[in-house]
Amino acid sequence: MLFLECGERVAFSCFGSVTALNGEPEGSVSVEAVGTGPSHCAEYQEDATTEANGQFRIRGLLPGCEYTVRMKTGNGFNKNVERTLPLSTSIKVENNDLSGLRFSVIKAVNQADVMITVDVLEPEHLRTIKLNLFREDQPGVVLQSLKLDNSPLVILPVLPMDGRKYFIQLESNLGRHNYDYQIPELSFTANTSVQHLSLRFHPRRKTVDASETTQVSIRGVLVALLVGLAVYYRESLGPLLNRALAMVNNALKPSRGGFAFGSGISGVPSSSGHPNNPVFSEQELALMDEGNSVVKKRVKPRRAQ
Repeated sequence: MLFLECGERVAFSCFGSVTALNGEPEGSVSVEAVGTGPSHCAEYQEDATTEANGQFRIRGLLPGCEYTVRMKTGNGFNKNVERTLPLSTSIKVENNDLSGLRFSVIKAVNQADVMITVDVLEPEHLRTIKLNLFREDQPGVVLQSLKLDNSPLVILPVLPMDGRKYFIQLESNLGRHNYDYQIPELSFTANTSVQHLSLRFHPRRKTVDASETTQVSIRGVLVALLVGLAVYYRESLGPLLNRALAMVNNALKPSRGGFAFGSGISGVPSSSGHPNNPVFSEQELALMDEGNSVVKKRVKPRRAQ
């Protein structure tokens, strides 16, 4: 605020001074006195500008006329002043100078302060949030990026009150595989000195489908059962699997004339062609020899008596 006052002086003038609220002199403030009555006084208007020390003097005030003293308005005047309290005051000039006029001048605010509150369900979600500030004419450029930490309230850096449009986009690092949420966004115009905006961020934890859980559980039980059976019957199934693999391996091994298959119809490879890879073990061959000897004994003719 600035204070404007007139002091005593001989002649028909008004002397004054302009000071800031803290008592410091304020220069470059224009004031004017506009005639209001009687009718011949309405055409008169006088103005003045404060000096560097805050002093001013309005000259040429006519006796018998009434004036309205106020801050001068119009393009190029008092850009740093918003208004005065009171807006104006009326004076009547007699045969002396005037004194005692006083105005409180409020400076114009040329910056916009924006405060944003984020509404969350869980306080720990605040640590995952970041607010990105964009300007409408530069949507791909992040002007500011602010983290919330543990406070739901954040104050944006001072913006020029130029009437431009901005928008805020919320960003969170909560995993999409565990949470389902939308990215909130809001816009505002920098045309007022103070604005308070709010965003809502309510992520929901995803739930696992019961049928899917049951299916996974059944598969896990079957796999565990098969593994257990394989371990339990490892000694019994091991030799059988080894013999089967050996038979397949010998059947697929190439020989000079192609694949070496046995002479039988069953396609079992001959052991004579592959001496190093016998198909039957020694115990099995012994059993086969014993069987052959028994057959031979049975078909041996008996001697006549």
